[in-house]
Amino acid sequence: MDVLAPDVVSTTDSGGLVRHAARRPLFGADRVVAFLRGSIAKLDIAYRVSAMTVNGRLAARIEVGGVLMAAVSFEVEDGRISRVFSMANPRKLEALGAETVLARG
Repeated sequence: MDVLAPDVVSTTDSGGLVRHAARRPLFGADRVVAFLRGSIAKLDIAYRVSAMTVNGRLAARIEVGGVLMAAVSFEVEDGRISRVFSMANPRKLEALGAETVLARG
């Protein structure tokens, strides 16, 4: 919670193809953390988080069972995360085979 701005906004692009993705933006640190905790609690297989770069920003590459499930990048203001951008659309994730992505779809 300390790294999130109180008014953080989290958005997810799932293309309507991912059942457990947030369909609307989440507003506020409490809601963002609750959603993330709930999502992680549903995982019943091993997951891995590693660093990557998306649009020149530090991002998290999230793999579940060895399959890329999401890429999450962050916008930081005043030392806290103010925006969370999650890419979970399987069609767009196909382009993330490399460690650096030049454009967010």
